[in-house]
Amino acid sequence: MKFTLTLNGQRGFQRQAIYDPEDSSLIWADSGEPLPLPQAFPRQELDWEPFWHLHHPSNPAGKSRDIKHLKLQLGLKCNYTCQYCSQAHQPHDLDGHPDDVQPFMEQLQGWFAGGADGLGSGVKIEFWGGEPFVYWKLLRPLGEAVKARYPHAQLSIVTNGSLFDDEKLAWVEALDIGIGLSHDGPAQSFRGPDPLDDPERLTHIKRWISRRMPIDRMSFNTVLHRHNQSLKAVRKFFAEKLDLPVQAVVLATEEVMLPYDTSGQALSLQGSDHVRYLHQLFWELATGSAMAVGTLRDKVDEFLRSQGQSRPLAALGQKCGMDRSDSIAVDMKGNVTTCQNMSASTDHKIGQVDSFDDISLDTAYHFSTRSECPRCPVVQLCKGACLFLEGDFWRGACDNSFTHNLAVLSAVLYYQTQGLVLTRVEAPAIRAEGITGVDVINLEFVEGGGDFSALSEAVMPTIYQPAALQERKPFPIAVVAG
Repeated sequence: MKFTLTLNGQRGFQRQAIYDPEDSSLIWADSGEPLPLPQAFPRQELDWEPFWHLHHPSNPAGKSRDIKHLKLQLGLKCNYTCQYCSQAHQPHDLDGHPDDVQPFMEQLQGWFAGGADGLGSGVKIEFWGGEPFVYWKLLRPLGEAVKARYPHAQLSIVTNGSLFDDEKLAWVEALDIGIGLSHDGPAQSFRGPDPLDDPERLTHIKRWISRRMPIDRMSFNTVLHRHNQSLKAVRKFFAEKLDLPVQAVVLATEEVMLPYDTSGQALSLQGSDHVRYLHQLFWELATGSAMAVGTLRDKVDEFLRSQGQSRPLAALGQKCGMDRSDSIAVDMKGNVTTCQNMSASTDHKIGQVDSFDDISLDTAYHFSTRSECPRCPVVQLCKGACLFLEGDFWRGACDNSFTHNLAVLSAVLYYQTQGLVLTRVEAPAIRAEGITGVDVINLEFVEGGGDFSALSEAVMPTIYQPAALQERKPFPIAVVAG
């Protein structure tokens, strides 16, 4: 589906462009010429292959032993109880044990090819909780065994940082493990306890940061939601709390909240939150502060590159990558799950490694099988939000991701056109039947230098209104195997 983008500039200037996510083409409506691209993104012809499989519960598929992304689930227990944790609603009864390490490593070599050289080259291996350091007695020998067997693999851990100490730091440095510290900055209280408020924990976190962050082996990972909308404020918070210059704070974002339960729904964008979030993120990207957040800068670059390479929508899988044949989540008992956040005690168990050929990802929806995604102008940026959510949780995730990625699209166009503002998107249908247009960035907001008083609840796009949501067709729709 093609989308008409209305772009406005100074002194009443207006021009329209036509964007087609199917082939990443973006042309001026009046001339048919492609929009200019920065020199770093030259136009080039590539031979694209369709994504390997379009998953749907009625159209499942297995996994490959040629694994490039291996997620090892230690267990789902955590020392914190965070309000919106995607794992909170999962059973915590399948914990790993130190005695599991030897049989697991022996079994691992039977179903994991070990990368390009058999030693982990080109492979990412992640250790997941719950809170991974809750499982220190398991994590330590497991990490050492993995490093010894696959020394060329890239290892990483996502943690809340509350259990840091010098012993664990020495271990992390010896194994060269990347660290993602989950923390929401000034909105941490909406997530759970703040380890930065504890003097002893703060001391340890500062030490880890001083040793790992300057060599690009540690970052903060932040989730945005209705009470946490400014990445600029998040970086400032960390800088002040840790006595660092802002530019020294390495920050990544998991983007905007995707609701997995009712607690997550409560923190999702609601009503006019969408308008403020859209403008906040756009403004921070357009003025440069959010471009220092690596995950967002990568997203901007990816969209520009997709135009230069004419990337077809058919070549893409889900954002998380767990629908790839070479990505797999496995617990210490050999159970394979939809992703690392799900328990094998639920319907998200999709097989076992000792019956590898019988693994069947039957819990996932490729975005092409959703009713909204093929009619969405930001599908190339979003890539389908979460691959397994359904019902109200899916609708909330879709709305949140739409707003987030519409802000990114607006910022890319602002850079690409040297200052034109995306004010409206039009198409025969935008995510839902009957929605043919959506207002995007308020021009008065931009002309006022990011003046939020120019916004009001009255400008909330109609695409978020209940009447529009009721028009959404339920999935499944027709599925074509890749």
